[in-house]
Amino acid sequence: MTDQTQPRLQVGGQIDPRKHLYIVRTDIEDQVFELLRRGEYCNILSSRQVGKSSLRNSVGPRLQASGVRVVDLDIVGNLGTPSTATEWYQGLVNCIAWQLRLELDIKAWWDQAAGITANEKLTEFFRVVVNFDVIAWFTHNAKLRLIANCRLRDHSRIT
Repeated sequence: MTDQTQPRLQVGGQIDPRKHLYIVRTDIEDQVFELLRRGEYCNILSSRQVGKSSLRNSVGPRLQASGVRVVDLDIVGNLGTPSTATEWYQGLVNCIAWQLRLELDIKAWWDQAAGITANEKLTEFFRVVVNFDVIAWFTHNAKLRLIANCRLRDHSRIT
């Protein structure tokens, strides 16, 4: 192994297992991977600086390699502080559509869905437009992790 390929030690912050020295927590990583791969809801709650983001960085590529489509949204960073709830929902839908590379005019779709609340539009977006199973992964630092599988198995279940 050359110096260029040896993982680097990183103190603090998110660890990228492909670049940094990373101690695999096989038990928890395998458990989280299997839960998300099966479409189960998974919520990681823990104190600061114990590896929640590093866990996400480790499990995410494994999910992608197994055929799961992964969308990773930093709610604060990606959406900022919109002035209305509608703008927030539109921003969320736009970020998801962009990461999934959906060919969709979000504004036109949003306007066409007039007569229902922004929350109902978000639900319709997942059911009709994305048409995937969706699992949300929340962390303490206002990040939302969406994992999208093949097809919606239970049309009433969006977590």
